[in-house]
Amino acid sequence: MLTAAAKAAGGDSVLVPPHRWRANFLNTAPEHVQDLTYSLLRPQPMAYFTESLDAAEAEVPDLPVSYIVGSADQSLPRDGSWYDPKYTARLGVRPLVIDACHAAFFTTPCLLADALDTVSSGH
Repeated sequence: MLTAAAKAAGGDSVLVPPHRWRANFLNTAPEHVQDLTYSLLRPQPMAYFTESLDAAEAEVPDLPVSYIVGSADQSLPRDGSWYDPKYTARLGVRPLVIDACHAAFFTTPCLLADALDTVSSGH
């Protein structure tokens, strides 16, 4: 669906459709938050959705890699479950699962801040 939307818009960028934003990215937020945040979105390069960064390219020397995932995150493709472990397997880490949607920075910022503190302290 996103590929078709990008092609219709010229092929280089895409804006997630409003119903997908609400159902997949901000599914735990009140409707007014979903509407406000969607109004602030801008088209994203299609490559963000189709190309992944090699884990080695993402490494910063002396900085450990962590992965935080929301248990209510519906944005990523799944293989029969809410979360597909292939995303952390390529990094060689276990995810820290928090009770949040994909956009926890909008819906549960304190919970996300606590999770960031946890992974930064190595616990």
